[in-house]
Amino acid sequence: MKLIKKLRSGMFRISRKETEPRTAYNKWAASYDQQPDNLMLALDHELFDELLIRISLKDKNIIDVGCGTGRHWHQLFSASPGDLIGYDVSEEMLKALNRKFPRAKTFLITEDNKLDSSTGSFDVLISTLAVAHIQDIEATIKEWSRVLKPGADLLLTDYHPETLVKGGDRTFSYNGKTVHIKNFVHPLSDIIALADQSGIQLVELIERRIDEKVKHFYEKHQALHVYDKFEGTPIIYGMHLKKMNDTE
Repeated sequence: MKLIKKLRSGMFRISRKETEPRTAYNKWAASYDQQPDNLMLALDHELFDELLIRISLKDKNIIDVGCGTGRHWHQLFSASPGDLIGYDVSEEMLKALNRKFPRAKTFLITEDNKLDSSTGSFDVLISTLAVAHIQDIEATIKEWSRVLKPGADLLLTDYHPETLVKGGDRTFSYNGKTVHIKNFVHPLSDIIALADQSGIQLVELIERRIDEKVKHFYEKHQALHVYDKFEGTPIIYGMHLKKMNDTE
């Protein structure tokens, strides 16, 4: 039991000073969209595209939890949704989103798992590169289930917990210093089991590993020592889940 708790809390990762997500992303917001060579953003777009083709967004009410600067919103709006609402913990990220999409409906998350939306109001929930920032993932999944209609789709992507356990983390440069953003390790089996308890079942799981296909990112940034350390490790995952109807 102690071993599992340490894994979930990330205690086996390298000890480092970590910054709370709200503080970190408020600092990162101004430069977040200027990252042409960010491997995780590239893989996130790849997985998100792969997941998105599985469902229709036309006339659907969509909630994007951890929407950030709205990096997927051009794509989402082009699919003619009924409504699109974004939630994030960072005021500055939401400001950046609203500068790009002045009419966007966005809300600040002031508690770890609370959403200021009505029960059963969304057809699709999206959360990309955000799950590991959430400490109480069980309460969060319950809250997600609450705001979703029966039959709703969930599309998730995030850093793979195996990479986080081995010392991988989210960093960016701010005023000449490296900022490490706080993460929590949630094994995929836990996420799937907690979702099932809330009436949400896994449809598809996709994983991408650090291999020859992404080696050029490390070569470009003179970080082959990092590539060698993590080669073969899954770096990102994508999930398509579905909230079951009451009769299922």
